[in-house]
Amino acid sequence: MLPRKELLCVGVLAGAMFFRMFGVFIILPVAALAAAALPDGSSGWMMGLVVGGYGITQALMQIPTGVMADRWGRKPVLIGALLVFAAGGFVAAAADNVWELIAGRLLQGSGAVAAVAAAWIADITAPERRARAMLVYGAAIALAFTVSLPVAPPLAGWLGSSGLFALAGILGVTSAVAVSLLPPPTAQATNSDKNSAVTAAVWPYAAGAFVAHYVFSSLFLRLPAALNDFFPLAEHWRVYAPALLAAIVIGVPIVIKERRFALPLAAVLLLPGAIMTIDSWLAATIGLTIFFTGFIIMEAQLPARASRTAPAQRRGEAMGVVMTAEFLGLFAGAAISGLITDVAGETTAQWVAALLIFCWFAIISRKKQ
Repeated sequence: MLPRKELLCVGVLAGAMFFRMFGVFIILPVAALAAAALPDGSSGWMMGLVVGGYGITQALMQIPTGVMADRWGRKPVLIGALLVFAAGGFVAAAADNVWELIAGRLLQGSGAVAAVAAAWIADITAPERRARAMLVYGAAIALAFTVSLPVAPPLAGWLGSSGLFALAGILGVTSAVAVSLLPPPTAQATNSDKNSAVTAAVWPYAAGAFVAHYVFSSLFLRLPAALNDFFPLAEHWRVYAPALLAAIVIGVPIVIKERRFALPLAAVLLLPGAIMTIDSWLAATIGLTIFFTGFIIMEAQLPARASRTAPAQRRGEAMGVVMTAEFLGLFAGAAISGLITDVAGETTAQWVAALLIFCWFAIISRKKQ
């Protein structure tokens, strides 16, 4: 267990990330449909930019934001980034065409907070407790993902797509307020260590973050439209809810016990998200259960394992690299899959995603866990 003071701060930071990432994940089931409903937004490339545009600016800003946090302090940079994310949600909510929607998504992504929050947690926790704290942080993101998908379609039916973007903005402001109540960390990592934190041991975890999020966003580029064949948007939870519940039951014990085989197993479990053909709601539910199990394991364990691997003085930088890879995957999985679908067809796009999974499985299976 963490001491009470550390637990309180980690809990607030994890809670802020939960609400912020909940605002991200509730958009995914409706982003492609929102793009298709706007002028010039129905091509795979445009829908991919709307789904994944958030990811490219996240990837570009993770390390610069981490550097700013090292120079100016964790708290002001984290609050500022949360407010930028909120502004992007409000811009997207007011969009009248697909380009304005893309601009809002890019602005959302510019509010990059993941590496700063992880560095703050590293600042305030003792080395022997840091992995547990990072696991709490990763679990908050996994929980946001778990909760958001079943509730997003009913919320979309009630609020509309623009309402979901506005809700994401409100959640960003809420997270900023919560962070503003925390005292700044008293012990902060410095740049005195000239050796890069990005050791060879960190890169497999960064690669895993890229692959998992590539498959995730490529799946949600095509999944909402496929589920429309069986249920209206407001009832997509009929597939998401049972799949996620089963995935939690299966995946959480593996996360908690930190089994050595967890990451190779997770790679295999990602495969249905890459290649499944959604020809019935039952097949979709089974395939999503398998995929979500793997994704939950990855989302919780990759930050914890990367934090243990990095040198003590540069964990924030290492987390920035992992988060950069994560959001590059989020962008590439939507934008590149959309482009491949336009040029070579959906089947080719699916097998490209599967190939990435096989490559990462080969890497992580050979790594000493």
